[in-house]
Amino acid sequence: VYEMAMPGVHSAAHRLLEKLPRGKLVDLGAGRGALSRWAAGNGFQTTAVDINRGNYLTADIDFVEADLNHTIPMPAASADAVVALE
Repeated sequence: VYEMAMPGVHSAAHRLLEKLPRGKLVDLGAGRGALSRWAAGNGFQTTAVDINRGNYLTADIDFVEADLNHTIPMPAASADAVVALE
């Protein structure tokens, strides 16, 4: 899965996330799933959220279809980290 973000955005996110204790991570605006796949591969229990499931290419990671302009259908305080790139 290739990165859709501007060059350097994902590597900067990786550097920040590597320092965090592992737990539940929510990837808002997951796109094709590049960051979700990286997070899951690095020990995070990952859930991807995006408006369009059709773009998401990572079938082995939980996915929630949601419009980020509205309430996300997830329980409050259900994540240890939330990421939204660009």
